[in-house]
Amino acid sequence: MTTTISLRWLLAASTFFFSIGCRQFTRPSTACAEVSDCLQDEDCCGGQCVAFGATCVADAGDAGGEDAGIFDAGTGDAGPSDAGPVDAGPGDAGLATDASSIAVISLDSGSSAESPAVAVDEAGRATVVWIQTSASTPRVWGRRFLPSSGWISASAVSTSGALPTAPQVAVGAGGNGWVVWLEGTMARVYGSPFGIDGVFGGPDLIERGQGGTSSSGDVRIAVDNLGAGAATWKREGRIYWNRLPGPGGAWNDAGEVTSDVDAGGRTPDVAINPLSGAAFVVFASGPAAGPDSVFLRRSTSGVAWASASERLDRSSSNASRPRVAVNLNGNAIVVWDQPDQSTEARIWYSFLAGDAGAAWADAGTVSVGTSSASNATVGMAGNGDAVVLWEQDSTPGIRAVWASQFRIGMVGSAPWTAPAALSSPQADAGGAHIAVSPSGRAIATWIEPLADGGRIMVSTSDGGPFGGSTEISVSSTLPTAPAVASGPSDDAGGFVTWSGGDWPASVFAVRVK
Repeated sequence: MTTTISLRWLLAASTFFFSIGCRQFTRPSTACAEVSDCLQDEDCCGGQCVAFGATCVADAGDAGGEDAGIFDAGTGDAGPSDAGPVDAGPGDAGLATDASSIAVISLDSGSSAESPAVAVDEAGRATVVWIQTSASTPRVWGRRFLPSSGWISASAVSTSGALPTAPQVAVGAGGNGWVVWLEGTMARVYGSPFGIDGVFGGPDLIERGQGGTSSSGDVRIAVDNLGAGAATWKREGRIYWNRLPGPGGAWNDAGEVTSDVDAGGRTPDVAINPLSGAAFVVFASGPAAGPDSVFLRRSTSGVAWASASERLDRSSSNASRPRVAVNLNGNAIVVWDQPDQSTEARIWYSFLAGDAGAAWADAGTVSVGTSSASNATVGMAGNGDAVVLWEQDSTPGIRAVWASQFRIGMVGSAPWTAPAALSSPQADAGGAHIAVSPSGRAIATWIEPLADGGRIMVSTSDGGPFGGSTEISVSSTLPTAPAVASGPSDDAGGFVTWSGGDWPASVFAVRVK
C-alpha cells in the first residue's frame, strides 16, 4: 500500500490542490516513464507529467517510489498500525494522510529505536541513522532510500558494541557523506564514511590526538558537495573540531576551536560552504560568573583558521544555543537565544554578506512580542534568503512554533517577514526543525502533544509564506526527536523522520516532495 492509495482517498472526498508544494500545470500532459522525463516543476504520475505536488491518481498498479505524490514511503513499506485518515488541524488546506505514506525503517528487534537523523543527496537518496539494540548489542544503524526502489535493508554502522549516542548524518550533493556519533563511557567521537553505494566504512576515531578525562558531547556535523566536512564537539569546557576527509583523504589531529577564548565554550554548531568547503563554527562562551556571548570562527577549505574568534552579540545578557547556516556564495546567518532589556528572551541574528573581507552585520532581533522565545533553528537558500523557526507563547502558557523569513534583498531596511505561528493554537508545540533547499523550498516539522499521545506536523514553503500545517503521524504515545532534511535540488525532495509508537518505539520516515 502506497501514498497513491492515500491520495486517491483524498480525491474521492473532494477535489483540490494541496497548499504544500503545489504549482499550476502550464503545458499539455506529456508521456513519461520516470520523473526525469518531465520538467523541473513536474512529477511523473501514472505515465503522464503532472504539476509537482498536485494530486496524483495513478493506475492501480502504481507502486509509489519516485512518482507517488507529496507523501511517499517508497515500495514495500508497512506503516504504523494506529492511524487512519486524519484531519490536519486548524489552518490547513484540507490535506490528510494515512499510515500508508509512512515507512517503519528501524529493526523489528523488540528494542526501542531512538535518536534518528536524516540527510538527502541531489539524486533524492536519503540516509537515516538511529540507535537501537539488536542481539543485546547497542549500535548505530543506517538505512537508505533509493528513489527507484524504496528502502533497502538496514546496516550496522557502529561495530564495537559500546553504547552509542547522538548520531548525526550529512551528505554531499554527489552522494558521499558521513555518520558521526558518541560512543562508550567516555563518549568519544566516532565517524563512518559512506559513498554513493551506501556502504558504511569502518568506524574511525575522530578525536584524534586529543586527551581529556571527561565525556564529549554536543557533537555536530556538516559536509560539502564532495562529502568532506567537519565535526565539532565539546569536551572539558572547550570546543574541538576535526576535518572529515573526503574519499581518499587523510585524517588530521583534532584541534581546539576555542583556543583564543579564555572562557571555553558551549553548545557548538557547524556549517560548511558546500562549494568551497569553508567551515563556520559557532559557540556560546563566557566566564563562570558572567553571561555568555556568541562567538564564531571561520576556516578555509583546508584546516587553518581564517580568523580569530569573532563576537557576534552586543548585549550584556546571557546568550545561548547559537545555530549557523551557510550557502555556496559564502552568505551566512547565525541565530541565538538572548534576553533583551525587558529580560524576556528574544531570537537574535547576525548576517554575513559573503563578500571578501565583509564584516558581520550588527546583531538584531527576529522574534517579537512580550513572551520569551527560545530554541531557534535556521536554514539558508542559495540566494541568501533564510528561514528561522523558534518556540514562543501564542497564548499565555501555550508554546507555539513560529517562523520568519529573511530576505537578503531587504538588508538595510526590513529583511524579516512578520513572525507567524505555524502550530495549532491549542497545542503546546516544540521540537521544531527546518530544512531549506538551494532553491528556497523550506520544510518545517515539529511535535504537537495531544491528550492521548502526540503528532508530527509539517508545513512547507516555496519561498513565500508557509502553507497550512499538515499532520503526517498521530500515535497514542508522544513522538520524539523529529528531524528533517532537504536535498540540494527540488527533484530530490525531502524527508522527515522521528521516533515514536507504543513500546518498543520505532523510527518512522516519510518523503515530502
